[in-house]
Amino acid sequence: KQIMTKCVETLLKTRTVILVTHNGDIISSPNVNRLVRLEDGSTEHSHVKPSEPVVAAKVADVVVKIPCVVAKPVMDNRSMPSPLWSPRTMEAGDKWNEHFDHAISETVGEEERAVGRVGLDVYASYIAAFGGWRTIGLLFVFQTATQVLQVGSDVWLGVWTSSDDAVVQTKWYLGIYTSLCLGMMVAVLCRTILVAVSGVRASRVMFGKMMSALISTPMSFFDDTPLGRVVNRFAEDMSLIDIWLPFSYAGVAGWFFSVASSLLTAMFVVTTDTVVRWCGLLFLPMIYVYIRVAQLYLRPSRELTRLWNVTNSPVLSFLDEIEHGPSIHLCWCGGIVHFTQTWT
Repeated sequence: KQIMTKCVETLLKTRTVILVTHNGDIISSPNVNRLVRLEDGSTEHSHVKPSEPVVAAKVADVVVKIPCVVAKPVMDNRSMPSPLWSPRTMEAGDKWNEHFDHAISETVGEEERAVGRVGLDVYASYIAAFGGWRTIGLLFVFQTATQVLQVGSDVWLGVWTSSDDAVVQTKWYLGIYTSLCLGMMVAVLCRTILVAVSGVRASRVMFGKMMSALISTPMSFFDDTPLGRVVNRFAEDMSLIDIWLPFSYAGVAGWFFSVASSLLTAMFVVTTDTVVRWCGLLFLPMIYVYIRVAQLYLRPSRELTRLWNVTNSPVLSFLDEIEHGPSIHLCWCGGIVHFTQTWT
């Protein structure tokens, strides 16, 4: 009853709905404007105005009787009725397919894709789903602690090997070095757990927003949007958000902190000569060149990735049509049904 009142009579009131039922309440509904009755191999249909109430007795009032050939399962192709495969029937089917494809091409538009750089609002939305700036701050703290402890262990190892009492104070130097290594391991573990938990939370938030937007869309959205586009967004894009995106951000941050800590260590810790220290500034033009080369790579890579995502949608739509194709044969062609069930 709720499907009839809340879906068919409200959401689908402007659509053509074909409902197969023997429920008397639905048949007598004032919203029904055409009744079709199948009996003894013939189709009996009665047209009723929407304003007139329909009663069960009117169903028996036959206006037109159209003979219908009921297909039955057959054992081979020779017993199949020849009119089903006549040249005239095949020609009519081809014309109908051309008309249907033309109508679909007019309804379904080309899928749009972004052009140029990724906007800052996209990064901001993912950071908000990732946990906000609080999570980014914790990630910064754990990453900084990891690099500081790593550099500290390397420096301490150099001090240990260059000291005069290294043999006498072995336990002391070894204890400090072990503590630094254990602290670095704890910081790396905390960083990994934070990235994993925040990545799962971001995936849930993004999936919930996408699902809410899909459910809230009007019915006209599904008329001009193939199912393959929706499946592509929920499959390919969500898999990237679930697996690739969190650890990619963590990897980029890790490489940035590693390079920065190596430069600072080389400039202010290892080297004592002032001239050699300031030679580290020569890395700035190298960093600029590296960024420019990276932009030359990212620009075509970004466009190719978008093009790849767009081309996946027609493939998924085609696979969906192939999957639902046998059900149409199951409904209309008994002989083909038997052939399919026998050989698959």
